Amino acid sequence: MVPLLPVAGWSFCHYLQHFASPATAQQWTAAHPGTFVISLNAATELARRHAARAFGAMSSPAPDTR
Repeated sequence: MVPLLPVAGWSFCHYLQHFASPATAQQWTAAHPGTFVISLNAATELARRHAARAFGAMSSPAPDTR
């Protein structure tokens, strides 16, 4: 992986890869030591927790106004 320059707004999202299938992801991680695969659901939860820690109440969903 090429080191990224510090750019405003970059976060862990810039290090994510998206794959067409679990098999494709496993092939990529086999060729890139130190990487791992997590499911889309797990990634979503990780992002939610990161946002809650970083932004607190600002990251809560907007109230339903219907």
